[in-house]
Amino acid sequence: MVSYQQLDQHGIKQIVLHERETTSSGRTKPIRVTEDANSFYTYSRTGKLENKVQKTDIDKYYDFLSREVIYKNETSRSGGQTGTAHQVARNTADRYTRLTPASEYEKSMGYGAINLFSIYPNTGSKFLPMVKQKLKVATDELARTHFLKLAQAEQERLAKEQAELARLTKLREATPKEKPKKKTVFVAPPKPVEVEPIKEVAKYSPLMIAGVIAVIVVLFLRRRA
Repeated sequence: MVSYQQLDQHGIKQIVLHERETTSSGRTKPIRVTEDANSFYTYSRTGKLENKVQKTDIDKYYDFLSREVIYKNETSRSGGQTGTAHQVARNTADRYTRLTPASEYEKSMGYGAINLFSIYPNTGSKFLPMVKQKLKVATDELARTHFLKLAQAEQERLAKEQAELARLTKLREATPKEKPKKKTVFVAPPKPVEVEPIKEVAKYSPLMIAGVIAVIVVLFLRRRA
């Protein structure tokens, strides 16, 4: 079985063969190392999985910068060639610009649209440890500055809120309190009483009165007779 050891150099984890896994000439025994989006895998000469190491955040970010981001070679002899970092890489004298805009992750971390060639001019596998180390240093500094600014902005926001609250509290204390207004009780007016009009006394003529008296007299005389 193949033996291995894991080295952590400048914060970059690497899988290497143990010293005893070398031939008498000092050359390492043939093994195969593969990777996917999340891990590195080491296989023995017979194809048996010997080790699995999970990728760090910087490993995944390097994968994004080297395999997904599109760059343009601005050197005149390249004819404006575009492609991923490995597709356009030629030599350290070439000039490259990044065409892919900043991702949401880069925005949230305060990285911006990092150009891998500005971190390290050669992105080949031979220089992979150095590229990742320089990338880690650069992103750590950018993230530290970014989150420091966010913390300062949050402190300023809280300070403004506290100052405004204190101002409103002081204003309320200085304003004289108004006396409570008396409640107005609404009383419904009494309903009007309907009074029947006094009927006008009938008016009689003098002749009618005299006739009535005559009748009364006649009736009185007959009763006496």
